[in-house]
Amino acid sequence: MATNVRYYSELDERAFFDWLDRMPFVSGYRGVVRDLFIDLSRVPTDTDLWEILGFCRRYRVDVAQLEKFVTDENRHWLSDEIARTPSSADNR
Repeated sequence: MATNVRYYSELDERAFFDWLDRMPFVSGYRGVVRDLFIDLSRVPTDTDLWEILGFCRRYRVDVAQLEKFVTDENRHWLSDEIARTPSSADNR
């Protein structure tokens, strides 16, 4: 879920949705007030998670919600990446 995303221009907003549309594991999204719910078509792979992390960092989407994708196999890097990324509240 992306909440209160700040776009700096119309092109930036377009880039946000273009990026979502290009991610093969995103099956859709829908907005409710200031929240954008992003649906995934599968459990994200490590490559997908790196893409999501980049997206979240660029648009200041809270990465704490990625905790649900931490596994024994990716814990050594994903937990660190989540911990080192400021929360969206810190960036406002």
